[in-house]
Amino acid sequence: MTTTPDRGALVLVAETVERALTHHRRRDEHDADLGHARRVTYSPLTLALAEALDTLRGVLDDAASA
Repeated sequence: MTTTPDRGALVLVAETVERALTHHRRRDEHDADLGHARRVTYSPLTLALAEALDTLRGVLDDAASA
């Protein structure tokens, strides 16, 4: 079970990861536009950030239900 300060810290981390993910997704999409690619290929970093954000959201949801 997470305490309120722990939950607050996790929320801050999740917000930071979400901002980083948004930035990297946009960068990957911009790079695809510049290269006239038919589809966007997301970088390994972008994919790792998306996975980390999903994990953080899961932890926060589990903590909220406990």
